Amino acid sequence: MPEHANSADLSSAVISIAKLPHLRRLLNRLFEPASCIAKRQRRRRYSVKEAASMAPTKDHRILKSKSKEFGGPTIKVIVNYEDEQDGQTEKTDSFTQLEQHAKAEPRQFYVPRDLLRASSKFFQAATKCEWDASRDDKHTISIVSDGDAFNSYVHWLYLGTIPRVAEDDVPLGFDTPFLATLYVLGEQLKDAVFKNAVLETIVHMALTNLVIPSGEAVRVIYRGTSEGSPARRLIADFCSYMATDWWCEDIDEYLEEALRDALKATVLLRHADFSDALFRDLDKYYEKV
Repeated sequence: MPEHANSADLSSAVISIAKLPHLRRLLNRLFEPASCIAKRQRRRRYSVKEAASMAPTKDHRILKSKSKEFGGPTIKVIVNYEDEQDGQTEKTDSFTQLEQHAKAEPRQFYVPRDLLRASSKFFQAATKCEWDASRDDKHTISIVSDGDAFNSYVHWLYLGTIPRVAEDDVPLGFDTPFLATLYVLGEQLKDAVFKNAVLETIVHMALTNLVIPSGEAVRVIYRGTSEGSPARRLIADFCSYMATDWWCEDIDEYLEEALRDALKATVLLRHADFSDALFRDLDKYYEKV
């Protein structure tokens, strides 16, 4: 060190070096008191009980082998509105029934092919090469459904959420007919993942807001599903477990099949183990994916 350097110059040099972020952190660690080190280490030790009380987290990663590619062409889906009278007598639950042409005001959607095929067995079949010859344009598929419902389905495909069609200030109870329409759409498209998401939403509304499917919603489900449908079983359980006198107005609107299922579920409930609380396990309403 040069002879002319004094303690003041040395202190000034140390202070200048300490201003550098990484050197400052290093110096802090070197001269950190033992008590602070012990305290910092204690903060790192979380018990199982403490970890359980923290905010829930979710690992959104999946295995590469289970991932899907979203390239390929874009499919134009033409959604033709179903005639109300036809909807009361026919069930559009097969590929041949869904592939019908427009009656009035069709809506068009452009969706990546691989996104459509993600969980819908209908679109998985409809986009196979063997069906290309049966259509004028192999990248165009026509179905009969509700345009708003299909828009919500595409929204769910992209974002995993189901948008309401009603305005924000409209009570939640008005959503149940539309949710029923979404479930029937999932039945048509053979998308068990989507149907399970809709059913879980209906149960959530029932448990958190005491919003039970209306008579209109029940009619939509029974006209668009077949016997033994998980949605029908859910409606029957709603009646047997949660129905009260204020529900009588909606029950008057039920179809005969719905009333019969509700009566059977009520009789079985009389002999059931009440420790098996309603909706403790939703797996019985979910379809295998």
